[in-house]
Amino acid sequence: MTAEPAWLVQTAAHLRTPIEPRSDGYDRQIGAAVRRDRSVRRTRRRLGLGAFVLASLVAFWGRTPGAARTTVEFEIDAPTADRVSLVGDFNNWDQAAVPMRRGTRPGQWQTTVPLPNGWYRYAFLVDKSVWIADPAKSIAPDADFGQPTSLLVVE
Repeated sequence: MTAEPAWLVQTAAHLRTPIEPRSDGYDRQIGAAVRRDRSVRRTRRRLGLGAFVLASLVAFWGRTPGAARTTVEFEIDAPTADRVSLVGDFNNWDQAAVPMRRGTRPGQWQTTVPLPNGWYRYAFLVDKSVWIADPAKSIAPDADFGQPTSLLVVE
């Protein structure tokens, strides 16, 4: 059995140490200021906690469900595919949410999706097993699920 490094033992001991209230009353002042902020309490009371959190996230990300949407067209050439789906953070990576249809050219698959303004990561799922990033768009900087994804900006 190996002993933990000294820095780890010291850090754990520090984290277990209770925090003492400040003697200058600063903690009480902060608590009073938070309690005085009636606008947050009023909004939370009117909306309920769930709606308050949702409204905060919508304000942060700038995506509102009723916002104007832009119709975005997606297409990919996959001549040997039997089935292609569009997956992305806009449909919770659900492979059944946006099935693609065959296009006018042989091997072409296409679909259109209405999206509000924002940044989206997406990929094409071919035959339920092969993830393909869109060759016409830039690759997303982080690969969720260890699979390649593309980045789309809707403005």
